[in-house]
Amino acid sequence: MKKKALWLSFLAAFALAACAADPPKSTGASTLKRQPTKNCTDKDPECKLTITVASCTPDGITIDHDSLGVLYGSRDVKIDWIITTPGYAFKDDGIKFKTDGWQKEFDQPKADKNKFRWRDRNNLGGARDRAYSYGITIVKADGSACATKDPDVINDH
Repeated sequence: MKKKALWLSFLAAFALAACAADPPKSTGASTLKRQPTKNCTDKDPECKLTITVASCTPDGITIDHDSLGVLYGSRDVKIDWIITTPGYAFKDDGIKFKTDGWQKEFDQPKADKNKFRWRDRNNLGGARDRAYSYGITIVKADGSACATKDPDVINDH
């Protein structure tokens, strides 16, 4: 009987330890969808993402890095999205964050026809790998709309 009680105590302690080891949950940001293919830091003079357009479909809009990481501890990283295909431009709100809580991390948007910039403060703290989905909205030179592409930025990667 003592062995059974000892065994049950061991199992209960193991279960409690496993629950306590869960990583903290992120507030506001979605879970990590994919690993970044490019990482930026606050030491980078420029963090650029290049967009090319073959057609106005989601598959026809290509970004060189669908998932951008901003490395742990980096602050105030300026991220630039640049359309390199003639005849296409950003809509007024061409780069628009969708994930709840994005306002606490991204500010100072600047836009012109072919370049869009956000500052990533990356100062929320807490959980690592906070993923923020955003939409890229492009228009043709005549103003007609193209489809929206949905990549993400991952803070504190």
